[in-house]
Amino acid sequence: MTSRLALAAVLALAAACDDDGDGGTPDAALPTGTVPTIVQVQWLAPPGCSLGKPGDYTIITTATDGDTPVGLLNYRGSLETCAPPTWSSMSATQIVSCPNSGAYAGTAEVRDPEGHAAVLTFTMIPCANGTEP
Repeated sequence: MTSRLALAAVLALAAACDDDGDGGTPDAALPTGTVPTIVQVQWLAPPGCSLGKPGDYTIITTATDGDTPVGLLNYRGSLETCAPPTWSSMSATQIVSCPNSGAYAGTAEVRDPEGHAAVLTFTMIPCANGTEP
């Protein structure tokens, strides 16, 4: 009788792990730990910048994570019509070349080793330094 109760408890626990209720196999565990926070995205225009003349911008993403050292975070981003248009690196600083022909929609993303991510969108104005937020 005791072994039947133990088996029933194990089966009930296994069923509870299937959190989408589809009656199938248990779903993957959610990541543990804290989610990174993007404190700021900053961009620096190239010296002598002029509209219509391509230039190299420095993009700096400042982030924190309560359980991951900053040096272990992965920084990703995109900036339309710039080169490279997307990046992924362990460095918070990226250099991108933009044609300086109009405002650029950008996205910064920071990921930690546990799989958490934070995303911040920004608009970069040509030939101007700026920050978001």
